[in-house]
Amino acid sequence: MRSSNWILKIKKYVAVPIVLLGAAILGWLLLMVVYSLPHTKIAQNVAGGIQTLLVEGAEFEYASGYKAAILDNQTEAVMLSEAVFPSNNPIRDSLSIPRYIYSGRDTQELSLMAYLNNDTETERIVSTYPRYWHGYLVPVKIFFSVFDFADSRMFHLALQLFLVVAVLYLLDKRGLREYILPFVMVMALWNMASTGICMQYYACFYVTIFAVLFMLWRQHYLSSDPFRFHMFFLVIGIATSYFDFLTYPIATLGIPLVMWVIGNGGKTMQGIQLILNAIFWGIGYLGMWLEKWILSSIVLKENVVLDAVENVASRTSVEVGAESVSRVGTIVYLFQTLIKWPYVIMFGIALIGIVGWGIRRIEKINTLFTKKNIYNLFTFGIIALLPCVWFFVTANHSYVHPRLVYRGWGVSIFAIYAGLISFFKSDINEETPN
Repeated sequence: MRSSNWILKIKKYVAVPIVLLGAAILGWLLLMVVYSLPHTKIAQNVAGGIQTLLVEGAEFEYASGYKAAILDNQTEAVMLSEAVFPSNNPIRDSLSIPRYIYSGRDTQELSLMAYLNNDTETERIVSTYPRYWHGYLVPVKIFFSVFDFADSRMFHLALQLFLVVAVLYLLDKRGLREYILPFVMVMALWNMASTGICMQYYACFYVTIFAVLFMLWRQHYLSSDPFRFHMFFLVIGIATSYFDFLTYPIATLGIPLVMWVIGNGGKTMQGIQLILNAIFWGIGYLGMWLEKWILSSIVLKENVVLDAVENVASRTSVEVGAESVSRVGTIVYLFQTLIKWPYVIMFGIALIGIVGWGIRRIEKINTLFTKKNIYNLFTFGIIALLPCVWFFVTANHSYVHPRLVYRGWGVSIFAIYAGLISFFKSDINEETPN
């Protein structure tokens, strides 16, 4: 009997490298397919939006002083330049991810415009970007084969609103309506006015929302075996590595972890399972990166691994240009993005409301400070610290790109407020249906 259990465990964990390898093969095949699409129609549809990017500028800020109100048009121009590149070799191009850069054009927006205007007089070079998967090109190329730039912005605004409403509906249906407020606060912090129209912000938003939706939809299936949740977090990590352009990936781990604790409700071995979920996410995230570096190095006959390692070292260093920043100072610097009166008022009123709601629920004080409740609150607290850990480790990247990474604070917001609700809601298990 014991030997059969060990065999079952071995079979389960053999599935991890199989899924990782399968994801890399599938990811590469999908990129090869979209690189085989006719690029002319894609270029025509992208051309309709280049003037918008030029008018807005590289980092259009429509509310001064708010990182949430910055559109990363410079990176969007890079993504669109990759999407319109005329590929003659999908096998190589799907790994090297080429784009044109024109001499004398100071920004990628201007280089993109030069290409779309068929500039044959200016010298141009082909720049490649093999470190990333650039999986976002799969939906981007398909979308722009049919629709234009304006369609893209309006479509994603509507889609993101629909998905958020779907999450709110399922939270209510699953008897978790108390957690609607914390989730809405995360969306307010992320600012859908930006995430809905800037492609740079799409990936982590969609990966997070779809993960939450699946957890709410298939809670009973996932909870029936802890290993299913491990594999689920493995897939989340893989998807994040594949689609994201290194924006706020910690959100795709932290938000689903909070949802997992809400549904788990302080069950036995919660701490160990939480750590395992995070480890599996890390295996998926880092493993998918490593596969891309190795695959690109082999096919392109370039040392992409060395280039990637050097960039990882740079992004995790404390050197920013000719200056040095402290890791703790980076966390403080990013925390300052939250010190805005609208946020202070919103989060303050929510805190008062949750505490007031919780106090009214208390019948006996000794039923509140139980071992299970304290343990559950501690678990939420650990998750709330994940963004701090991310900012601490990736000090260079976090300090240079606050407009991207600040959204990691959504994990802390969700964890803190959900933790308080869970703390006051001592009958969480009985009120959480499968």
